[in-house]
Amino acid sequence: MELRGEADSGCVSSVSYGLGHGVHLIGPKSPTMKCLYYLLLAVTLAPVQTFAKECYAYCSLIIIRESGENDTVLYSFSTTTYSLDQGDQAKLAFLMNGTCMSCRWVVRRNGAVIYDAITMSGFEFDVSTPGFYQAVGYADNFFEPGTFFIANTQVPLVQLEVKAWLQGPYDPDTGSMRDDLRAAGVLPYIHGVDSSMLGISGPHALVDQVFVELRSANSPQTQCDIRPGLLQRNGDIVSLNGTSSLSFGAPAGDYYVVVYHRNHLRAMTATAISLGGDPVTLDFRDPLFPTYGSEARMIEGDAALLWAGNTSNHHSISYTGNYNDRDVILQVVGSDPTHVVAGYSYADVNMDGIVKYTGPDNDRDVILLNLGSELATGVREEQVP
Repeated sequence: MELRGEADSGCVSSVSYGLGHGVHLIGPKSPTMKCLYYLLLAVTLAPVQTFAKECYAYCSLIIIRESGENDTVLYSFSTTTYSLDQGDQAKLAFLMNGTCMSCRWVVRRNGAVIYDAITMSGFEFDVSTPGFYQAVGYADNFFEPGTFFIANTQVPLVQLEVKAWLQGPYDPDTGSMRDDLRAAGVLPYIHGVDSSMLGISGPHALVDQVFVELRSANSPQTQCDIRPGLLQRNGDIVSLNGTSSLSFGAPAGDYYVVVYHRNHLRAMTATAISLGGDPVTLDFRDPLFPTYGSEARMIEGDAALLWAGNTSNHHSISYTGNYNDRDVILQVVGSDPTHVVAGYSYADVNMDGIVKYTGPDNDRDVILLNLGSELATGVREEQVP
């Protein structure tokens, strides 16, 4: 199942990104992509295959610089951004060990499947086109997802200043977000971000990485450009240098604007906004700021927050049923529901750096509360087409 639309001039692709076929982003994001994690499919992508047990496969991202200075193998499993200059190339390299009879590889760009094949040997696949990528390898009944973003460095034509609150780390007592992930030292490496920025505290301390996306005014399903940003405690989303507004390569014009975080529901402007070389400020924190759809954000007093709990990356929040978000937390903590796991995880709904299923400040309760205690069987759908 793919969602397609006609791309306007200057648009990168014509689909919304995300694991559109129900593949969950679960499991540690390690430098070697070992296919020994849970396979959770909402839709069967192909007939079931029989694979050799205990086989494993590795996936790496290779950036080939035209200058010849940085022909380095890079691994990206925390939605890291890699910027390409003109003439640079990026390739995914897939390798398998000798016990694998075959492996299936699926590559998506902006949610659209661009490669889906079963092979008995490794191969390379070009991923130089700018966009948001997911690479998944299947061996037996396991998979390991990897995500990354390829950007170009063309002269920006659109400038944008975006502000947003995430429900997970938001503290109503201070009117700002916590920076627990930064303080605990678990924020992942982000290419292009100076490590000294992790030492900044106060209102400009880093909370997490987010993405801001431009969509076509004529077709809000059509992605025209996307940029990574750094979310600060005060809600400001700044470029990777930590101070500037976001710069896009899309031409000046009217665009819908989407804010995206890894385990929160996305939100989009209610209408297309006129954008150009002079920065335009969009404040998703303001409850009066119009957004697309119904109840796209949680309103708490005078603050509007992106809904937390999208641990399965299904663009919805659910507590029960197939592929629900609560089970993701259980899978991380293991067979003992009282166990806690520290680190950077999709299952860390409140973003305190600890995955907890029970007890004070657990991550499960946030999901339940966002559905309403009497509506535990319900689903909160993301309000982005």
